[in-house]
Amino acid sequence: MRTVKTRGIIRALALLGLAALALALSAGTLPAAAGEATRYIVKYREDFAWLLDRESAMPFGLVDAGELELLLRADALEWCEEDAPAVLLDELPAGEELSPYYEPEKWDLAMIGADLAYQMNCTGRGVRVGVIDSGVAAHSDLAGRLKAGWNFQDKSSAAGDSLGHGTFVAGLVAGFSDLNGMIGSAPGADIVPLKITNSNGFSASDIIPAIYEGIDRFHCQVLNLSLGTESDLESLREAAAYAEEHGVTLVAAAGNSGNDTLYYPAAYDTVIGVGAVTKRETVYDRSSRHAGVFLTAPGAEVRSLRHLGGYRDGTGTSFATPLVSGAAAVLLGMDGDLSPAQIRDILAQSAADKGEPGYDTAYGYGVLQVGGSIDALFAGGSCYIADERGGSTRIFNRTGEEMDCFCLLAEYSEDGALLGLRQEMLHIRPYDSASVEAPEQPGIFARFLCDAETWNPLAGERKTEIRKTED
Repeated sequence: MRTVKTRGIIRALALLGLAALALALSAGTLPAAAGEATRYIVKYREDFAWLLDRESAMPFGLVDAGELELLLRADALEWCEEDAPAVLLDELPAGEELSPYYEPEKWDLAMIGADLAYQMNCTGRGVRVGVIDSGVAAHSDLAGRLKAGWNFQDKSSAAGDSLGHGTFVAGLVAGFSDLNGMIGSAPGADIVPLKITNSNGFSASDIIPAIYEGIDRFHCQVLNLSLGTESDLESLREAAAYAEEHGVTLVAAAGNSGNDTLYYPAAYDTVIGVGAVTKRETVYDRSSRHAGVFLTAPGAEVRSLRHLGGYRDGTGTSFATPLVSGAAAVLLGMDGDLSPAQIRDILAQSAADKGEPGYDTAYGYGVLQVGGSIDALFAGGSCYIADERGGSTRIFNRTGEEMDCFCLLAEYSEDGALLGLRQEMLHIRPYDSASVEAPEQPGIFARFLCDAETWNPLAGERKTEIRKTED
């Protein structure tokens, strides 16, 4: 009995010690290491993370050498690793002059076949793209689509841009103006600035919180990371896995080393790593060539937004990346149920193969084709049925003609027997779409589209299995 009591006392003391350590960490009262402190990313044990009462799902912390020693003594960690430097992956020209307006030639958008998406009004409308970068300035070409974000440096909502990198990136995703302004690959998407730096140099530990917060707090569906580190950190790998598990597509720059040096997170299997090509569809000479290159996109002397107003040119894999993020937003705007893996498959299948046949480490699967990705969704047909988030159905018409059709909603029992059909007459204009509301009751349903005159089938659900709707 005495032994049991003693063990209970020891355990209670240990918990008190951990609680005191957690309180000290939260209050920032632990002694700092002397000199230029090396920082460490630590993953707390589950019971200790609970004591910290963290608001975010991120299970990591950032500590100095002195704090690390105390945590190791208290056996409060699963693992630890030294923080690593990270950089923005651009090549910005110096002494650039302000352009008074944006000239209409956008060779990058022509190369990636963005016109089909614009023609069909598939602009990524309402899709939230988080830009993990230097912040985003309130440029006129982002009016109405620049949403509230966060400044991870000073823990405030002031996520403006004094460097210019993040604003340039945001313009390539979602720039749009009714006059002579910029247009991006997803001009209907919403931009969420997740500011982590005011300079080209920062650390991997600055990136990781922005990934978690972009998912959990700001509900982004795509995260653009025009940056990277040469260090393969467990904490960054887990953050990428967390995005995949939560249905968020990560798109990252592959690097400007011009060699086979891997950059992370682009090199992770679940991340779309992007290299850069020139106007001639040749790989930009400083674009990295390695297994982390999933796709390439225009990134040499492309034009986008200047954070002080107007427009400028920029070069680097940083600026190829947002065109791909925009393409992902376009696809999600068409079908909100697409998973990150399905988006990767569609983009790979539809890319324009260059270089060696098939995949290669210079071009990846090829040069991004936004129009081709829409073709892949339609699978060669003229109509497409997509599930929207919330359960409703959206039907696309790309025939170029007015279309009269029936949307058939078939209800099934658990054993697959047909219980009934509901039909809804639709008239859809050329290159337009229509929505059909989902039934209120939960059940098993499938949707089909038929020509109103001939009753010939035009399309079925993308998913071939019978799907149970959500309450």
